[in-house]
Amino acid sequence: MKKIKEFIRTITFFTKIIFYGAVKVYPVIKRMEELEKDNKKQEEMSLTTKTVQDWSEYCIKQTKCNMTVTGLEKIPTDRPVLFVPNHQSYGDIPVLLYALKDFQFGFVVRNTMANLPFIKLIFKHFNCVSIDTADIRQSASAINQTAENIKNGYSMLIFPEGRRNFTNIPEPFKNGAFKIANKTGVTIVPIYLHNVHRLFEANGHLLGAPNVSVNILDPIETENMTRSDVATLNERVHETILNYAKSIAE
Repeated sequence: MKKIKEFIRTITFFTKIIFYGAVKVYPVIKRMEELEKDNKKQEEMSLTTKTVQDWSEYCIKQTKCNMTVTGLEKIPTDRPVLFVPNHQSYGDIPVLLYALKDFQFGFVVRNTMANLPFIKLIFKHFNCVSIDTADIRQSASAINQTAENIKNGYSMLIFPEGRRNFTNIPEPFKNGAFKIANKTGVTIVPIYLHNVHRLFEANGHLLGAPNVSVNILDPIETENMTRSDVATLNERVHETILNYAKSIAE
């Protein structure tokens, strides 16, 4: 009986999300395209940010999860940053959009997601960058584009694991995020996501309602790093998030 209720709840949830997108999001895309055509980048970004954050708030409320956010005061507000969270679930994106609703930022996302029809329409107005990890040349281009966005004053977010791992323990990080830091000297803001995978994937692909937390950790400055500092940056950021994960699991 419990599984049947969860199944009905899951179907109802996705039906509501699709309906919300059709009624609330899709009509705004035309205005986004007009702003893009008129080269009004900041207005375009602001409208897109509000639209996707309203969508994320609706998603989170519909899950009925208990979500807490800590450490927002640690995020610098006078310069762009590179958000670096662990990657647990498809739910990470709406959770992060909702948690960071006072900030504008774009995502670096796998091309398989970025090319989905509806998401593609939104992401192109959101300073998002598509990356194909199987294509070395395209990956390098994506890293360069992300670095250019940061140099132009836009914060970005990248999942350095490169894929969802469905657990609370982050897997080793790939180097892409840290190449961006090396190119830009951007401040890295590590983020630890806890229990987001239990919203869906770890619940048998049925909608759950767990206690979810988004934990902003101490920023890491990368400007003027030495060569040895850059070489160990990947491990340093991973260890920062991993140690926090272990500390709240104890």
